[in-house]
Amino acid sequence: MQSRNSFLRLYTIVRLLLSHKCPTAGALAERFEVSRKTINRDMEFLRDQWGLEIEYDSGQRGYLLQGDMSGAAL
Repeated sequence: MQSRNSFLRLYTIVRLLLSHKCPTAGALAERFEVSRKTINRDMEFLRDQWGLEIEYDSGQRGYLLQGDMSGAAL
């Protein structure tokens, strides 16, 4: 059950990023009832394992998806 929850969380994060939202770690942690540390690990996983160009925007204090997803390992 844990892996299903993790996958759904990752999927939802990607959908938010694709819709040009700029979610914060705190907002995501609250939404999924996990810690900010978990969200930070999720972002690292999405960058390192799925090849997404996710960057933190300090002005908006949230995460953004850069470029297109042609190089993503989805």
